[in-house]
Amino acid sequence: MDMGILLAVMLLAILMGDGVSTSVTSDSLSELEFNGCEGWEAVLRCPANMTLNILAAEFGRKLPSSVMCPYQHLPKYQSLPWDPMTENLNCVYSDALQKVKDLCEERKGCRVKASSDSTFFPDPCPDTGKYLKIVYKCVPVQNKEKSETVCKDETLQISCDKGRRLLISSVQYGFDDMIPQACTSPHFLLSNKNTECFSTNAAIEVGNLCHNKRACNIKANAENFGSFCPNIGKYLKVTYSCVPKGLVKPDTAVKVSSVKGE
Repeated sequence: MDMGILLAVMLLAILMGDGVSTSVTSDSLSELEFNGCEGWEAVLRCPANMTLNILAAEFGRKLPSSVMCPYQHLPKYQSLPWDPMTENLNCVYSDALQKVKDLCEERKGCRVKASSDSTFFPDPCPDTGKYLKIVYKCVPVQNKEKSETVCKDETLQISCDKGRRLLISSVQYGFDDMIPQACTSPHFLLSNKNTECFSTNAAIEVGNLCHNKRACNIKANAENFGSFCPNIGKYLKVTYSCVPKGLVKPDTAVKVSSVKGE
């Protein structure tokens, strides 16, 4: 990871302070894209245990037909092609994103017809051929995520089947009232019951060790996560998904967000 990015992420984590767990966001997932001409049908599909997250959608024409979807590809206009010199390059169907979300968001798969007759009506520019662009991701279904927990100084091991890679959803290393009894220190006091004390670089460390790998081992110790809150037992909890190889960006900067420890 670039040192400048790493320092910026660590600074953000320090500013957040204790009492948070850390999370790797969906920015780790690759964006997928469909581009099709008017009359075509977009068929979007996600692998098992993943659903569609629509990021952007555009139906109309901003690029000339010499660049995107010349009239020969548009059956509706084959007999009477429009004049490329007068086609409308400010043609935008304003509700395209919402239309595609209504059809596809949080579904395993969907079909979207690039048509002003059936999907994107009324026609924003009847005398101009149009195209459809959809940008989306396949994201893990939350209740299908897995999690593993170990106590301080133990080794956490996570792995995926062949052809899949680790996508880390959240990381916690420290102490709160959800700590497993086996992880409490001999010096544990009742007065610590409501204490929350977490490492602020947990997502960075686990992301560097595990991101986009088939398997990894993480030692839950001060060497990896820093020394803090002495005389209190700690635990490491990693929540993750196994996603198809190629859907995870290979070199994603690990981001940290404030997430209350569960």
